[in-house]
Amino acid sequence: MDFLFWFGWLGPILVVVSLAVPNVMWFRVLNLIGSTIAATTSVIDYNWPFVFMNGSIALINVFWIWKITRPHPAPAQALLPEHVADTVGGMEANTNPGLVLNQTIDTQLNHRTIRAFTEQPVSEDEVATLLDVARHAPTTSFYQACTVLRIKDPAIREVIYQSSRQPYVGGDLGELFVFVVDLSRLARIRESADLSLTPLETVGAYTQGVEDTLIAAQNMVVAAESLGLGTCYLGSIGRDPLSLIEALQLPKFTYPLVGMLVGHPNQEPQKKPRIPRDVTTGVDTYPDWEHPSYLAAMEEYDQTIQGYYDLREGGKRQDSYTLQAQTKPGTGPTEKTDMLAVLRSQGMCLR
Repeated sequence: MDFLFWFGWLGPILVVVSLAVPNVMWFRVLNLIGSTIAATTSVIDYNWPFVFMNGSIALINVFWIWKITRPHPAPAQALLPEHVADTVGGMEANTNPGLVLNQTIDTQLNHRTIRAFTEQPVSEDEVATLLDVARHAPTTSFYQACTVLRIKDPAIREVIYQSSRQPYVGGDLGELFVFVVDLSRLARIRESADLSLTPLETVGAYTQGVEDTLIAAQNMVVAAESLGLGTCYLGSIGRDPLSLIEALQLPKFTYPLVGMLVGHPNQEPQKKPRIPRDVTTGVDTYPDWEHPSYLAAMEEYDQTIQGYYDLREGGKRQDSYTLQAQTKPGTGPTEKTDMLAVLRSQGMCLR
């Protein structure tokens, strides 16, 4: 009788202890053992509601332990060009079998946002390389409507930090760049020729500048990560664009679109799963979002995202892509900024 008494207490104790364990695998294992013991003692006591509850918890733990420990597909080395086949063995396993890989594509497929950097500086040669890569990006109508600002002044960086409110923007770790939509060069050239600036005041002209700017920024990301550096886009600088325009002394027909941190990584975050290819691509026409295969793919993706957050935060966050789509839009500080008013004050998007 004494044995059953203490055995009955062991299950709840293990469940409670598991909630304090930061390692997700140990959390699942201890929770599984505890819930199994609790279910067993409940059977002895004929307490069927508790049998159901603890048995269900045990099965859920078994599922997640299987998901964590299941083997992943090996790299599709047969599809690699011969000159890079030997280098892929040390890289992350290819979870997209059937793709043609090389070192550049592998880098892109394994992109991770880095928000913590070491004190090791990015060399001047590396900075020059990144800036040259950005300016060699494809451009709309050869306008090259982008200017990249490298931020070295601590006071200006502080202004950007105050606009962003992201802790990793403050301080001096990582190189900070601001990518500016720049129609001002075109404006000055047209003014000097006594030509109207009306063509630059349209939404279409601004959109062309956005295209040039984002393509240049992504060119820099790919180049930086190919050099072993980490990157972090800073859309959060749009929280207070007027303060940036003043601090960066931006003229009319410009807009600070996005920031970027580049540096030597001081963290190894998990790769965040993306929406399946069958959902985000189509042939000839837009995908049918009511098709059963589409809905099934999104349901599976939601489960994948739930597993991602479960692993990353030790089961403390229950979240999914669908839940984020339902709750996040319109709540972010940048989304609440009257961006159109700022753009118009800069002479853009007037018509």
